[in-house]
Amino acid sequence: MKISYINTVEDLVSFNKKAKSNYNKNIKVIFTSIVPLITILYLIYDYLYFDQGISSFSIGAFIFCLLWIILYPKLLDITYKKRLISKLDTINFEPLTLELSEEGLTKISSSSNHKFEWKSVDNIITTKDHIFIYLNTNNGLAISLSSFSSSIETQSFIKYLYDHLNNSSKY
Repeated sequence: MKISYINTVEDLVSFNKKAKSNYNKNIKVIFTSIVPLITILYLIYDYLYFDQGISSFSIGAFIFCLLWIILYPKLLDITYKKRLISKLDTINFEPLTLELSEEGLTKISSSSNHKFEWKSVDNIITTKDHIFIYLNTNNGLAISLSSFSSSIETQSFIKYLYDHLNNSSKY
């Protein structure tokens, strides 16, 4: 089974976001909660030790916290994406061919030829736009679903991947 495609910057951004999703999720939770936590602690301290009720500062701080919780994760995503795009813009994308066989995966380009055994595949993730194949050599493959000529071809490719991944994990 064989598929030819050309990666784009967006494909690699999606691949990296998916690969680091748990790490990014933890970072988002930590940094999203720090500002509101500090603000709430300050407002409690202010209330307990200075007997100040609800002031305009308290209302402003509360509104700021709500805006922070809503907007900061989106700002973090935008910043991450821009930083990654600036790093990836220097890459010259070339046509790739991915060939699946009983032995494993072969990635062929005009400048290289890499063969990966099935046991080197750590994970396969399918999204609505991509197939991500994570390899234990600290790299992977991102295949856009638009590279396939039909949904039947896409489904048979995915089935072939999963069947061979499951078979290789038995050994």
